[in-house]
Amino acid sequence: MPDVTGAWVERGVVRLVLDRPCPNPPEPWTGGELSWELPADAELPDTTGVPAPLPMLVTVGTRGAAALLLDVERLGVLTLTGDAWRADDLLRHVGAELAGNPWSDDLEILVAGLDTEQADNLAMIGDGRIEPVASIADGIGRMRRRVSQALGLEPDAPGRHAAKDDVEDDEWVPTVLLAADPDLEETIALGELDAELTTTGRCGVGVVASIRGDLGRWPLDITGDGAMSAAFLGVREPELLAARLSPTRLGSLAELFVDSALVPKHP
Repeated sequence: MPDVTGAWVERGVVRLVLDRPCPNPPEPWTGGELSWELPADAELPDTTGVPAPLPMLVTVGTRGAAALLLDVERLGVLTLTGDAWRADDLLRHVGAELAGNPWSDDLEILVAGLDTEQADNLAMIGDGRIEPVASIADGIGRMRRRVSQALGLEPDAPGRHAAKDDVEDDEWVPTVLLAADPDLEETIALGELDAELTTTGRCGVGVVASIRGDLGRWPLDITGDGAMSAAFLGVREPELLAARLSPTRLGSLAELFVDSALVPKHP
């Protein structure tokens, strides 16, 4: 399994972006040490019953006809900075896409910081994947417990600050926290979690946070017109546009899901 940071999905090809060299890709993949490619017409093996390897892979923007996807689990804490409105638009988009991605099976999505209406609308389209939590601090506590569970550590051991919740160790699932506009104390806690995930590496945990200011190793900086930089990928091009989902469009999307659920299904 290569160490995947993200992927470019273009017409006719998927191109993986690898964090570290991984040469000699297996067929039908081709490519070099830091980039693997898969043509759209490649014959693929049957994956029925195989868990999705990258359940937190999600679209963050587009460059022309190519979509940029990032693996939140690999990054640990992905921060959305710059224009506050556009950062929150991208956060809502990430939540909605993770809620519906066919490869995000068994993913639990915690939502904090959005108002009640937005959180409820995301939950409507989440098909049981999305859970609003009381505060960003509560969400961070639960994420730290997930880290402890994934690493087989006692959640209250020294150096851990996990909050107890109702999830048993044998019920652990990959979990992502979507955090909107954390305050100073919550921002500090996110920084501590980011530092912790730097040490642990992949452990089924990820955070996406729209934040005022600078935080972490993986910032996506967005301007008021939606142009986005991903400096950690070497992408600073103005034609890279951030994905977006406004509160109004989120509400309309939730209504569609509600209406669809009410339509009788005939054999």
